[in-house]
Amino acid sequence: MDSGDCRHDRAMGAGAAAPKAKIKILMAAYGGGHVNLMIPVYRRLATEFDVTFLGLSIAGRVLSENRIAHTSYASYRDVIVDDDARRYGRELADRWHVDGKVPRVESEAYLGACMRDLVRDLGPDEAYRRLEELGRKAFLPLHTARQILARERPQVIVTTNSPRTERALTLAGNQMGITTVNIHDHLGFEKRHTLTADYVAVMCDITRDNLMRTGHDPDRIFITGQPAFDAILDELATFDRSDLCRRHGLDPAGRYLLFAGQKHFTEAMLRGVFEAVAPVEGHRLLVKPHPGEDYRLYRSLLQGYAEVQLITDVNIRELIFLSEAVIALWSTVALEAVLMGKPLVQLNYPELPNIVPLFQYGVALEAGSPAAVGRLLEGALGNEGVRGELLQQRRRVFGGLLTGRSTDNLCALIRRAAADGKRAVP
Repeated sequence: MDSGDCRHDRAMGAGAAAPKAKIKILMAAYGGGHVNLMIPVYRRLATEFDVTFLGLSIAGRVLSENRIAHTSYASYRDVIVDDDARRYGRELADRWHVDGKVPRVESEAYLGACMRDLVRDLGPDEAYRRLEELGRKAFLPLHTARQILARERPQVIVTTNSPRTERALTLAGNQMGITTVNIHDHLGFEKRHTLTADYVAVMCDITRDNLMRTGHDPDRIFITGQPAFDAILDELATFDRSDLCRRHGLDPAGRYLLFAGQKHFTEAMLRGVFEAVAPVEGHRLLVKPHPGEDYRLYRSLLQGYAEVQLITDVNIRELIFLSEAVIALWSTVALEAVLMGKPLVQLNYPELPNIVPLFQYGVALEAGSPAAVGRLLEGALGNEGVRGELLQQRRRVFGGLLTGRSTDNLCALIRRAAADGKRAVP
């Protein structure tokens, strides 16, 4: 035995066992509300597990801003990008890459690997037909997911309920005997793919009931709350209006309304909203595109509206806090507005039926046309009774989301998943 071995024995102690390796968890999320709900969970779990965070698409920038180490598709180029993926990546990045969203190398790795898998599964003709019909929604990169899992070798996979890579990681994990956890980000009204994780975490009984209605196994569903909402009460107490206005170039004495963009709006719908809100006297409309949208469309549309201001790359809750009311479709912003106690005018047009009808629970006002948007805003702003009824319904329907304990609950579920493995017993 050489001296190095002797030093090792003395440091370990005679007969001492080697330190137990930490359980490996792979977390993955796309951008927007998905990565935001995962960040507090990651911070908690990283203190006790070996956690790798795969930041997908624009999630990488959010993770970097929060100083969270993470991987991306580009991190796995040596195992997921072959000649076909390289060729498809260049082709599709020429079509879809937007400078400033993610690095070009990431776009090429992501688009190339996903398209390569689509061609492997369907053949080139059907793959391109699906791509033209569905865009990136056509992707389900199972082969790539298996390669990433083989590299990372996690015992637990934690994702949200996003399609594409998050779904592929869950399905691949199911096939490979890895324990899986899906975190549902919303209320479950919209018909999406079936969540196949061993443990499905949901924010409230509305989500649980909607998932059960669509055939999900109730024994795999656990109500934990929504970690992204844990900070809301503290934010409402600590946000400083004057400071936020200065940082966003707004007049602290001004009165503001907020319009939250979403990819489903047509130009005609956007113009209709802007024209309906412009006459609301004494208010300026703040327009915040969805993180996945190209804000240049909004910039071109807003040139003719003096009382409308485009704001990008900002904490949306700061804008909700500054606004007296919010106009939205079905994004997470709509629910955040309700939880922050702001009157919500929720669009439900015949040509774009709302798939997350918060208005059915009395926590929002339903606008079936652009003309109704302006009328409802004026009613909510001028009627204390309307605002009081909305707040009362918020407490009744969503009071459980404002306890501040959702991160604790979800981390406890993931610890249980890590300990119990595939046994998802309620």
